[in-house]
Amino acid sequence: MNSIKTAIFYDGRFYDLVKEDLRVNNTSTLSFNGIKTYLSGALPKIYGSRLTVNITFQGYFRGMFNLSHAEKHFQMNQSRIIKFLRDEKFLADELMYSNIVPYFIPMRKVHNSEEFEEKGVDGMIATQAILKAANNEFDVLVFIGGDADHVSMIQGVHAFGKSTVLIKIPGKNQICSPLLQSEVTHVLEPLKDMKPGWKGSKTDPVHQIFSDKLMRPNY
Repeated sequence: MNSIKTAIFYDGRFYDLVKEDLRVNNTSTLSFNGIKTYLSGALPKIYGSRLTVNITFQGYFRGMFNLSHAEKHFQMNQSRIIKFLRDEKFLADELMYSNIVPYFIPMRKVHNSEEFEEKGVDGMIATQAILKAANNEFDVLVFIGGDADHVSMIQGVHAFGKSTVLIKIPGKNQICSPLLQSEVTHVLEPLKDMKPGWKGSKTDPVHQIFSDKLMRPNY
């Protein structure tokens, strides 16, 4: 084996919340392409220095408002709706130019309430991960998420002899479940790679994870 077939799975809601935490508190944000660059150096340190990382799949999983639900959720506030639409378009651009497959489930209205909730995303992640493990589409599953509900997905992937890696990037209000951390094969903590006084350079893989530059052409 000269390469590590790698699949990257994003729990979109977790990723977005951590990204927003970082943006608000550190004036930086997460980068899809930066995460790939970081993994190209981090995974060979785990699985063998002579191996290269071959990304065979990237998937982003999240609930999504349709426009009518968004209007209700944002109480017909025009500026908030415009921001919502701009944010969703920016996300679509990020996913497209990073070659990430989006998997969206409609947000559901809570019964007898004006609130909405995300349902079914964990199951969708687990289904895709286990199917791809069964079809031998990856050797290593890299997961960006934090909820203990994903433990069964990790166990299902392990049942097919695959390895799992959790990228632990906690935000101010988001934590990675200790149970999830104990279940995966390896935990990577990019923030711990930053030594005291670390400033990094624009070519440093750790720096690029936290870059706010979107890799796309101008248009």
